[in-house]
Amino acid sequence: MGAIKSNNYTQREQDLFLIARAFAHPARIRIMKMLHSGMGLRNVDLSVELNLSKKTIKEHVDMIKDAKLIRIDYFMHYYLISLNSDGLEKAAYILKME
Repeated sequence: MGAIKSNNYTQREQDLFLIARAFAHPARIRIMKMLHSGMGLRNVDLSVELNLSKKTIKEHVDMIKDAKLIRIDYFMHYYLISLNSDGLEKAAYILKME
């Protein structure tokens, strides 16, 4: 969480931060939209589709992964990214205002 002192915030506030950060860039929003179609995507496919380097895709994917919204399955020359349904339910709960 960087320079923020995590012990000053509730777990829900920390989770909300990670989710907000996951959606704080147009590329990450596009990745989530593409994943929402129900199929997993390879990092190389995202690189071509978004016209971004594999390194940049990895950085974006890592931020979404930190929020526990996706899961990643690693293979020899690529990795497969898919939505984590538990993470989406958690995001919906956290984003719901009481």
